[in-house]
Amino acid sequence: MNVTKTLADFVTAVRYEDLPIEAIERAKPLILDCLGAAVAGTTSPIGQITVNLGRETASGRDATVIGADYATSVTSAAFINSTLAHALDIDDTAAGTVAHPSAPILPALFALAEKNSCSARTFLTAYVTGLEVFYRIALASEDQMGGWHRTSIFGALAAAAASARLLSLTAEQTSTAIGISASLASGIQANFGTMTKAIQVGNAGRSGVVAALLARKECTAQQDSLGDPAGFGLAFYAGQFDTQKIISGLGKPFNIIFPGIGVKIYPCCGLTHAPADIALNLVRTYDISPDQVEEIIVYGEELWPQVLVYHRPETGYQGKYSLEYVIAAAILDREITQHTFTDEKVRRPKIQALLGKITNHVRPDSEWKSLRIHPWNHCSEVIVRLKGGTTYSGTAPCARGYPDLPLTTQEILEKFRNCARPTLPEQNIELIAERALILEAQATVADLISLTRVPVTGKI
Repeated sequence: MNVTKTLADFVTAVRYEDLPIEAIERAKPLILDCLGAAVAGTTSPIGQITVNLGRETASGRDATVIGADYATSVTSAAFINSTLAHALDIDDTAAGTVAHPSAPILPALFALAEKNSCSARTFLTAYVTGLEVFYRIALASEDQMGGWHRTSIFGALAAAAASARLLSLTAEQTSTAIGISASLASGIQANFGTMTKAIQVGNAGRSGVVAALLARKECTAQQDSLGDPAGFGLAFYAGQFDTQKIISGLGKPFNIIFPGIGVKIYPCCGLTHAPADIALNLVRTYDISPDQVEEIIVYGEELWPQVLVYHRPETGYQGKYSLEYVIAAAILDREITQHTFTDEKVRRPKIQALLGKITNHVRPDSEWKSLRIHPWNHCSEVIVRLKGGTTYSGTAPCARGYPDLPLTTQEILEKFRNCARPTLPEQNIELIAERALILEAQATVADLISLTRVPVTGKI
C-alpha cells in the first residue's frame, strides 16, 4: 500500500461540509490563540531579531508579518510568523504528541490564504486537515524523540499537507508536497533552551509553503516518502516508524476532537505546567514564603529527563526547560508569565537559593495509572516541606488548558487579549477576536490577518 497516497487522498477529499461542527467550533479559538502567541512573540528577543531581519530582506508585499508594520513574500511571512508563534513557548500542544501543531501550520496557511484570497471555510478545512496529518505523523513515530525537535519535523509535513489542501492541489501533487517537505524537515532537540528552537518551527512553516508551491509547479518527489523503506521513517526514526498509524481511521474522529489540542497557560515547556499549577495553588492557598521552605520534591513521568535538561539554568531560555526554575519562580513570584523568563529573573539570588532546595524524581509511567485520565497526560505531584515540619502537597492529572482540563473560550479570549495588548491597538484586538470566533462567516481571512499589523510608527 502506498501510505503517502492514502494520506494525500484523504487530504484532498476533505471538504468543509465534511467537518463535524465540533471540529469547526474547536478550531476557531485555537486560531485566535495562535495569533495571540505570534503577536506576543514579537516582544521576545528572537521575535525582534526575526522581524527586523525580515524587514531588511523583505521582497514583495503579498503577506502580513504579524505584529509588524510591513508585508513580505509568502515564504518569508510563513517563516517569520511561525517563528513568532513559537517564540515564547506558549503555543498549543496536540495531546499525545509532545509537540505543537498550530505554530507551523497556521502561519503557512495565513500567508497563502492572504496571497490567494482563499475563503475562510477553505482555510478552516486546511487547518483541521493539517492538524490531522501532524497527529498521524506523530503517532507513527512511536513516542520517540531521537534527538529531533518533533514540532519542527512533524510541522513541516503537516504544513505542506495543509498548504496543499488550501491550494486545492491534486492527490499526486499533495504526495509530492509531502515528499518535498520530508527532505526539508529539520530541527534538533539540542537547541532547546535557545532562540533557535523557535527558528526551527519557522523553518517548518516555510518548508510547508515551499513544498506545496513547488508541487503546484510540477516539481517531482518520491510518491511514497512516508512508506518507502528508505524514506522518512528510516531517516528520522531508524525504521521504528509505524506507518499503519498514519492511515488507520483517518478523521474518525479528527484529532482536534479527540484526543484534542491543549492550550498553554505558561510560556515554557508543557511538561512543567502540571507541577507549576500545583506549586502555584499551594503557595497561594497556604501563603508560603520562600524563607519558610526547607525542601520541595517534584515527581513526574519518564519523559522528563529527555526534555527538562537545565537543572541550573543561566538564561531565560534555559529557564523554560528547567523544572527547578519554574517551581522556584512559582514559589517566589506567585505567578509565571512572559517576564518570568528573562536572564535577570533567572539569575536572582533568591531564585538561586531556592533551586538548591528543589529536587525532581521520575516515577515509572505505570505508577501514574490511578491519576491519569488518559495515557498521554503528563501527571505530577509536588511536596513542599517547611522549616518546622509542616508539609503541603498536591497532585494533578495534567495541566490546566489540556483536553482533560480545558480552558473555556472566554479564558482563551482573555489569554489572547493579554498577549496582544503590548503590541496591537485595542480596537484591532477586539476586531480580531470577534472575526476569529465567527471565522466561517467571513468571506476571506485577509481582513483578519491584516488586523495584526501595527502602524508604521509601531514598536516593531
